[in-house]
Amino acid sequence: MAELIDKTYGEALFQLSLEEGKVEQYADEVRSIKEAIAENPEFMVLLDHPQITREEKVEVMRNCLDGRASDSVTGFFVTVIQAGRQHFLMGMIDYFLDAVRKYQHIGIADVTSACALSDAQKAAVEKRLLETTGDVSIEINYQVDPEIIGGLVIRIGDKVADNSIRTQINTLTKAILNS
Repeated sequence: MAELIDKTYGEALFQLSLEEGKVEQYADEVRSIKEAIAENPEFMVLLDHPQITREEKVEVMRNCLDGRASDSVTGFFVTVIQAGRQHFLMGMIDYFLDAVRKYQHIGIADVTSACALSDAQKAAVEKRLLETTGDVSIEINYQVDPEIIGGLVIRIGDKVADNSIRTQINTLTKAILNS
């Protein structure tokens, strides 16, 4: 159910941003709001608190966004609170930002290596991923995991390209044991 709520509200905000021709502006505003919420987790506790009325929650949200977000983005967040869906707010935000990235052809990849990659290696990985995906740009999250021994593990969405030495050793071991 949570995914349906995230999608319904996130898609509504995305469609609104398209209709008003303000996709980038709304995305910037929503990113700022997401960062503020992440830096202040007690804010979500306040929005979910059962002893605080919806009207008080709406007032808090309006005060927080006053001068920081457009009327449409503020209206979206107020609508979420009025519907009692504030518990799903972060999922809605993530859905909206994902829709914006898809619209703008911006990919997201997780790259795991055995040791930290140099800037030149990162540039080569980014170039290759852009060629492979056809995206205009790509956001890459780099991680280090010495247990993969060498090579790279690249995850884009639900697709994984595992070219690590650990996987190659495991595959070879299985092949030897099965022969």
